[in-house]
Amino acid sequence: MFWKKRRDEKDERNSFRQRAESELKAAGYDALFSSQPGDPIPPNFSDLWLLWQATIAAKPSLILEYGSGYSTYLFARTLQKLGRGKVISVELGRQWRELSAARLDAETSPFAEFISPSPSVRIVSALVPGGGIDWYKKKSSVPRRIGMVTIAFPELYGLRPDFIFLDGPQASQVSGYVDSETNEPLAPIVSDPLVFEKAKPPAICVDGRREQCAFLDANLAADYRREIHEAQRFTFFYPR
Repeated sequence: MFWKKRRDEKDERNSFRQRAESELKAAGYDALFSSQPGDPIPPNFSDLWLLWQATIAAKPSLILEYGSGYSTYLFARTLQKLGRGKVISVELGRQWRELSAARLDAETSPFAEFISPSPSVRIVSALVPGGGIDWYKKKSSVPRRIGMVTIAFPELYGLRPDFIFLDGPQASQVSGYVDSETNEPLAPIVSDPLVFEKAKPPAICVDGRREQCAFLDANLAADYRREIHEAQRFTFFYPR
């Protein structure tokens, strides 16, 4: 029974991937199907299909993308087809920035911009993801808050994104974002969405990053609807 379930799940994922690839190709996303010299990984069509559908539904004016890649081209092409908007890609890695820029053409380039702002290590007052420890909750009804170490980009705070895609940065790209005892990089958590939602709650998509999802789930102030795609490890937060 267990192995049959695993086979069925695998077949379902393969079917979804094939459908996603076919629909993106038919829609004219040509750069997804032509590799660039030095491409480190192939495109994940299932992930890109989800982002495509989310962008079409949201019709955003400004997409703020943390970490560039095939997604940058997909966002730019979709905005070009919609005839509106721009994607600003926050990319700290020169190789990724150059590869992502090389996929753009004369039609898509006006809809994309690459920036490399300086990241900061910022301690924010945050609710404990998961709600805290049971014995503690029984003692007090006051939500438990702690100082949490996060990554922030203050240079971005003048922007008003209505769609955020979190797939970066890597913790190793942020100076000082390490465990003080082991000197190992911490799980990357970006706290910028808590700032942006004060002006207008944006739609947010997180690629993997379990700790980032838990942080947002516990600390976003606005009322959000969660949509989780476990097979692709995508989590969407849609403002109601």
